[in-house]
Amino acid sequence: MQTRKSGLLNLIILISVAVVGAALLVFGVLDLGDFKKNSGISQDEQVRRLETLGGSDEVDDIEVYLNDTDVENVDSELSEVDESLQSL
Repeated sequence: MQTRKSGLLNLIILISVAVVGAALLVFGVLDLGDFKKNSGISQDEQVRRLETLGGSDEVDDIEVYLNDTDVENVDSELSEVDESLQSL
């Protein structure tokens, strides 16, 4: 009887640890921002401008922001990425 209770207690502890670990992953306690910063991927000026958010939530301002956003050459390096992936 005592062995069964200790086995159940161990199971509850194991499940609790798994739930806490999963919650830490889901809620972003593991900061992957440093991984992105140190990944060796260089950012050009176009990417920096795309990451800049406007400060207004007015529809007219958002339309101006969207119209001023240049996405014409966003995929200009896509062929280089494809070639790199093919060599793997």
